[in-house]
Amino acid sequence: MAVRDIATYPHPELNEPAEPIISEFGSEWLKELVNDMEQTLKMRGGVGLAAVQIGVNKAVIIYEDRTGKICALCNPKVMRTFGKVLSKNEGCLSLPGFRADIRRAKGVKVKAQTIDGGSITVKERGFVATILQHEIDHVNGVTLLDKLPNDHRLKRSYLNLLKSEEANRAV
Repeated sequence: MAVRDIATYPHPELNEPAEPIISEFGSEWLKELVNDMEQTLKMRGGVGLAAVQIGVNKAVIIYEDRTGKICALCNPKVMRTFGKVLSKNEGCLSLPGFRADIRRAKGVKVKAQTIDGGSITVKERGFVATILQHEIDHVNGVTLLDKLPNDHRLKRSYLNLLKSEEANRAV
């Protein structure tokens, strides 16, 4: 088990759809990946993480459920959404320091597979539904910045901050 580095924006893999888990079900590799993701999540103080955020382009997410238990899903797909909510002050481990209000569904029904390959359906609402939507966005190559309009003030300011940091590193 190891704590892994978090890929931060504009890392190119954050905007690439993840490859599905196919033959890896039940493997030591997949179990180790999920363990590493759990350790990384705990160390970083997050509530959800996608494998792409630690540089593994596979459709695997973990999230904290209502009881505080960490759950892992492979190949997650949102099957149905209901209601609308504004996720206030949503953040992301791959966008350090960035927070924004994001429109999300109030509830979701997600179909996925367990790390052993079994089928699972998860129905959640509220904060856990937001976490699921956020992490499934990562699996689909979508970040919080992509959820905002191009002219959004926060998005522009964050991108300008990244440009100035790059310029300072180049000096």
